[in-house]
Amino acid sequence: MDLSVEKELFLERFEKISDVELIKTLNAFLDSVLSNQTDIENTEQTADASNYKLSEEHKQILNERLAYYHSNKDKIISWEDVKKRIK
Repeated sequence: MDLSVEKELFLERFEKISDVELIKTLNAFLDSVLSNQTDIENTEQTADASNYKLSEEHKQILNERLAYYHSNKDKIISWEDVKKRIK
């Protein structure tokens, strides 16, 4: 699939999210990814993400974590709170 199509699909899905903490977490994740992107692009061993497939085991783990998130939102800590605790 084309990168611009992937981005458009992501944005469409992102716009449907109404949970503020999830949006904050995703934004923090994107901040981290974008800050590291330059380093990754400059390495000689840059891997094309399209060459990687998630195993069924990893998909199951992600699904379990997402289910836990949805059923335990009161236990979720925002990325901002995590960073404060680390400092």
